[in-house]
Amino acid sequence: MREKLRSSQDDELPADKDAGVLSEEAMHLVELMRRYDIDREKQQAFIKRIKKRDVSKNVNEAIRKEDYGYMSHALGRVNSQDTLTDYTRLKRLKKVFEKNGRTFVFKGEPDTGKTNFALFVAELLSDMGDFDVLTNLKCADIGETFQSFQEMKELTGEPGKKAVIIEDASNHLSGYALDRAKVEKYMRPYQNELAKDNAVLFLLGHTGSDIHAHLRRNAFLVDKKSKKSVDLYERVGNGSGEALKSSFKQVPATSVDYNSEEKTVFKWPEESEGLSREEKIQEAKRELAKKLAENRV
Repeated sequence: MREKLRSSQDDELPADKDAGVLSEEAMHLVELMRRYDIDREKQQAFIKRIKKRDVSKNVNEAIRKEDYGYMSHALGRVNSQDTLTDYTRLKRLKKVFEKNGRTFVFKGEPDTGKTNFALFVAELLSDMGDFDVLTNLKCADIGETFQSFQEMKELTGEPGKKAVIIEDASNHLSGYALDRAKVEKYMRPYQNELAKDNAVLFLLGHTGSDIHAHLRRNAFLVDKKSKKSVDLYERVGNGSGEALKSSFKQVPATSVDYNSEEKTVFKWPEESEGLSREEKIQEAKRELAKKLAENRV
């Protein structure tokens, strides 16, 4: 619904206002921009930002109130032939992802919209399910951000339902080399705590099998086929997914601002205490040498 409304042209703004998706204040700001800035490109960029903000705010309010009349009127502005399709789809999507205590492993090639989809679902859970959103995407304009395991754990320890997004989990929680011991020591017990606290955890990777096996064991697989389509499986399996549960063919864009090029950070407790990468490598070598020596005995 939001996507359809945002796609309209500049000259259709009065119709957006009549449909109730743009406020008087937003229209006033647009008029000021038109009056005092003759740069057409700047005008269009400004109008797009204003529209994105207002449409999301007002549509979210209608969704929360389940105001079918409003949605019918707004969608009618763009000649929608199926008034409730979008709303029904949103409700079904929310129902799938709001199940408390679940972990979702995201799989997909670059530019298939994994981050967009994770943020869209988080936005949906926040708007329609009163979830608090936490993510290591520092630039994401939603919820609270963390840059370390300790910060994440402290935030999820606060009251309320939580949706936790870890971007680049395939790098931070791979289970290979230095990450393996850290995941087993910290992340696996934490995953169990989240399940008990009825939180949902999104782990964004690439292949479905590039995240530590312990974290994949009881997880669902979100296979992002393209920017618009996604398949949800009940088990990750070997990374290809097992027991298809749901498919969504028209995934909307999130209204959350974020930088798809951001290099995320996720520090383990030892790193937060100041260990350099070289020190971690040396520590890993010592642990390996110790295990080899034990096996020789």
